[in-house]
Amino acid sequence: MKFKLFLINFVIIQLGNRINCLKCYECKAKTPNNTCFDPLYEPPPYRECDEENNRRFAKLFATRFHANDKILYDIQNSADYECGVFEISYGVNNTREINRDCFPKLTSIGFCDYMSIKAGLENFNLTRCEVCTEDKCNAKIVEENSADNINGKIYVFVLALICYFYYDISA
Repeated sequence: MKFKLFLINFVIIQLGNRINCLKCYECKAKTPNNTCFDPLYEPPPYRECDEENNRRFAKLFATRFHANDKILYDIQNSADYECGVFEISYGVNNTREINRDCFPKLTSIGFCDYMSIKAGLENFNLTRCEVCTEDKCNAKIVEENSADNINGKIYVFVLALICYFYYDISA
């Protein structure tokens, strides 16, 4: 009985760890030949979303996108994340910039909606904005059958099978 409780707790903790630690590609580039623009062949580094991410975004949004206090509060206090990519163009030469990162999930407005509004008020054009909630989903091409995606599903399936068969045997 004790082992059964241990196993169930272990599975719950493992599932919780897999759910809470979203991993997103992280890069920023202004050069179109950079892997951040097209990460198909050489993906950029990725990071686990965490509170440090909120601090970076609050600073970026306060200085670059002139976020109001409500949005900054939302960013700093977010406990949920989404992977995202946005591309902007600005200036006389239409300089392109792309950003892939963990975005704090805003409760007051969607991230891309916010960026669209800011693009209308600021001196840039939002040419692309996408958010997603799966590990490393903010690449240009999301590979549904990538090794990370399959391994995660197999991991959860095997843990569920172990619990199921252990429960049948001990009952």
